[in-house]
Amino acid sequence: MKPSVTELISQYLQGDRLAGDKLFDYPEYQQKFKAIVAKYTRSNNLNQEDVAQTARLKVIQALKAGKYNPELGDFYHWALTVTRFAIIDLIRKSHRQTKVISLDQNIAGTDIPLGETVADDFNLLDTLEKVELVTKVRNIIDALDKRYPQRNYQQIFLAKIAGKTQKEIAHDLNITQSAISKRWQELILRITAEMQIIPEVISTPKTKKVNRSQVQW
Repeated sequence: MKPSVTELISQYLQGDRLAGDKLFDYPEYQQKFKAIVAKYTRSNNLNQEDVAQTARLKVIQALKAGKYNPELGDFYHWALTVTRFAIIDLIRKSHRQTKVISLDQNIAGTDIPLGETVADDFNLLDTLEKVELVTKVRNIIDALDKRYPQRNYQQIFLAKIAGKTQKEIAHDLNITQSAISKRWQELILRITAEMQIIPEVISTPKTKKVNRSQVQW
């Protein structure tokens, strides 16, 4: 009888390398894994094989660290999510390295480094890199998208993850860049509120009823 994914995971974590080979050689998983690697390295100056090896290592490390929770969903979906964000992290680090020299330079005529003028805003992707939160965040976004269908939260989020600019997203959705910026900030606030990181701050204000006797004439 063919062992289940749960059994293969258990055997692999107990040191059975053959079980690990069977677990990660699942054809559909391998096909999607290679597609993700190709997608994110195609337009970035990164070696595809190096990226693939790093992503595989991140999945194994996360699995051995107990980050996979079967109650949150399918193992292969989880592994591909880890893969995606591991690659995004590599891309972001690569981009930061290309900018570090210019950010360290002083603004002309001053002794203030350019990097000190860059706003240190809350970055949603930094939170998403914590793999154990990914599934919860995606579920929240899905629920928010259904609750506010006209805000296009799901499309904006996926476009941001794919590295699109606000101008490109605005063009895709046929709305203004300022609308994209506003909706992105809304989405961040709604997600953090749902996760109880901060209190709900964008709920619809309730109109306070004023008794006639309280009105100042």
